[in-house]
Amino acid sequence: MGHLVELSRQILHHAQALESQLEAAAAPQPSLTSGGPALYPTPSTHPQIFTTRSTLVDASKEMCQLALGPGDALRSMIGSEKIELFTLNAIDRLGVCKHVPPFPSSISVKKLAQGISVQPEILERLLRFAGSMNLFNVVNEQVSHTALSEAQSWQQSISQIFSVFSS
Repeated sequence: MGHLVELSRQILHHAQALESQLEAAAAPQPSLTSGGPALYPTPSTHPQIFTTRSTLVDASKEMCQLALGPGDALRSMIGSEKIELFTLNAIDRLGVCKHVPPFPSSISVKKLAQGISVQPEILERLLRFAGSMNLFNVVNEQVSHTALSEAQSWQQSISQIFSVFSS
């Protein structure tokens, strides 16, 4: 048995453990759909959940890097992740999250573009890429939140992160 298979078993084990720990803590299961939980229980009240999540994330990152291979893994660090960072920055600077109505409502791309003074075609491209990152849903030219885009902590923290970089 190779390292990929062993790692996949570890990922499955920790994913199952996390679901069980969340259930025992009466906490909701993770979801990226709008209205899903924005945060996990705090590490101070549920340290085992934090430890399991950390182990699961580490194993998942290693699996992704192994599946990509060293060259593509390195390129992804300086390629697609940089584009994702630029996308987050654009969403933050334009104030997109503030203009998309709360779940379960949506707004048309054209109306959103007017609200933030951007050409609709450019905004639609930005939102489609953001959608590939699970930041927004764009269906039939309507934009709605996902759990990531509606998370208030995300909206505040991303602004703080970019203010540090622009100082």
